Parts: sequence; structure tokens; C-alpha cells
Amino acid sequence: MDLLEFYNSIDGNYEEVKERLVLDRIIEKNLIKFLDDKSLEKARIALEEKDLDAAFVAAHTLKGISGTLGFPALFEKASKLSENLKSGNGQDAQKIMKEIEFEHSKVVELIEKL
Repeated sequence: MDLLEFYNSIDGNYEEVKERLVLDRIIEKNLIKFLDDKSLEKARIALEEKDLDAAFVAAHTLKGISGTLGFPALFEKASKLSENLKSGNGQDAQKIMKEIEFEHSKVVELIEKL
């Protein structure tokens, strides 16, 4: 699988990401680094501990990474969680986390095929 196929598989926009990151090797390097990102894990733990501030920071970080790397579905779900937590109530946070985990696992699975 090449980068264009990867981005087509996640309904992403390869050309947009290429404009941002310029070189394929930089895109690939950042995709590999994404596999080690702990934002999802940090958000999950923070929610379990009812630490909405820490969960917000982790969700906001995941949102930024997803936006930069061009993962539209993951970006949308992380944005949704970030906004939910920003309001301070965290209502629906666990439901949104399940959606994020689903999208995250799809992205990871496809990155591993590159």
C-alpha cells in the first residue's frame, strides 16, 4: 500500500497532507511516529479517573495530530470529545471514546500495512 492508497482508505486527502508536510518521507515518518502516540491511552485513563482536564488535554492533542496527519474521521471524533470535555460536563465522553477507539484502530491497522 502506498500513501495515496492509505489516504483513500481513510477518506483522507493525500494532497492536502502533502501540502502541509511537503515530502512523502516526512509523511511516512510522522505516520510511524503516530503508532507510538499515547494520547488515546492518556484520554482513556483520564476518563476512568474522572479527570476531565487531563482527558481534555489528551483529546485535544489527538485532535491536533489527527488533523495534521489528515485522518478525517479520527479528527472529527477527537474534536467531538474535546468539545464535550471543554464544556466541563464530560457527558457522553465514554460513548465518544468508543467511537475514537474504533477509528484509531482502523488508522493504526492501515499504517501498519504501509
